[in-house]
Amino acid sequence: MKVGYGVTLLLAALIIAGNDRPGSAQGKAPNVERAQRRMALYTPDPFAGRWKLNVAKSKFIPGPPLKSGTVEIEEQSGGFKCVLDPVDAQGNARHGEWVAKYDGKDYPARMTPFADAIALSRVDADTLSASYKNGGKEILSERWLVSKDGKTLTMIQKAKNPPAQGIDNTLVYEKQ
Repeated sequence: MKVGYGVTLLLAALIIAGNDRPGSAQGKAPNVERAQRRMALYTPDPFAGRWKLNVAKSKFIPGPPLKSGTVEIEEQSGGFKCVLDPVDAQGNARHGEWVAKYDGKDYPARMTPFADAIALSRVDADTLSASYKNGGKEILSERWLVSKDGKTLTMIQKAKNPPAQGIDNTLVYEKQ
């Protein structure tokens, strides 16, 4: 019988929860609540992974749309490393990267000439808020949402300050 990764983790957590207490005996009923808490420790961040831009499902205001793009997200303690590789309408490849925690503090971002810092805040398990800054001034705010099935990442971008002034984009990425 083939068992999914989540089921395997739950089974392992149930076994551990039933057998890791002092004086516990084999065959004793496991503590399900304790197993669920342990399993939560092993649940991967829903943002982690490689994502590919679906240009047709995305909205670019004022435009023009990107030709393509990828986002690579790697879990880090309390946050993640993000590598962005969009290709603009003229075919110019761009590159940006940063490592940040979900604590609302500014972290360096290598996104020349666009942004030099980013601040992240976790809204809930499937939503985060990002603020891109240049010279200490916010230039773009983003809301990231992962679909319940974990297959789609939507980034809603809003900007009121130069150089991104007037942007109101919705970027739709699909998990690879």
